[in-house]
Amino acid sequence: MTSSKTTADPPGGRQYGQDALAVARAVARCTVWRPGGTCGVKASADREANLVEQVVAPQLRQRGPGARDAAARTAWQIGPYLAAARDVVESALAEAGLATAPLRAGGTNVRPADPA
Repeated sequence: MTSSKTTADPPGGRQYGQDALAVARAVARCTVWRPGGTCGVKASADREANLVEQVVAPQLRQRGPGARDAAARTAWQIGPYLAAARDVVESALAEAGLATAPLRAGGTNVRPADPA
């Protein structure tokens, strides 16, 4: 049987950065509420990455020496705006869903007071 580690891996296995750790922690928290329910999150993240790639594709097709760097800068600039838009949309959809669906325990539709 062969090992999946390559000779380039550091002793003890592959090491990941802080971003990967943050993702792993978030996934662990999500699975507490809905085991196995992170596939939709991954699909959403993949769609966002594809959207950013589509936006920077014209820059990548340029032949200039700085085209790749310009595309990378654009991608990093778009990311926070896309994440903020996603958060607003997800919050609005969740709020709309909660407002129209009775609680599973048989409660009534009661909206919380505005956090002032």
